[in-house]
Amino acid sequence: MRYGCLSSGVEGVAGDKDLKVGIGDLDVSGVDAKSYHSVKASVEIGDLRDQVFALSPSGFLGKSASKRTDDGPYRLRLHITIGDIVVKPGGAQQAILYGNRGQ
Repeated sequence: MRYGCLSSGVEGVAGDKDLKVGIGDLDVSGVDAKSYHSVKASVEIGDLRDQVFALSPSGFLGKSASKRTDDGPYRLRLHITIGDIVVKPGGAQQAILYGNRGQ
């Protein structure tokens, strides 16, 4: 996608994910950290907020972060030229994070 806002719910969608936006925002929700062995996110101008993988973005204008684990079989790649990336948990992980246990 060249420009615009891409909101992607990936819960229940198995496989590798490679999401790219030129200008806009990239909101990814429903992410289960245990499904991914490799995560890479980069923003040229903007912000990177991650609530799932504990990524530590580095850089002032160009922010990037990556992480490799021995968890799941898939990889997650997120890139945006100008805008923000937000990664949010889903399912049971989200319930624990936000205190919605069985309600």
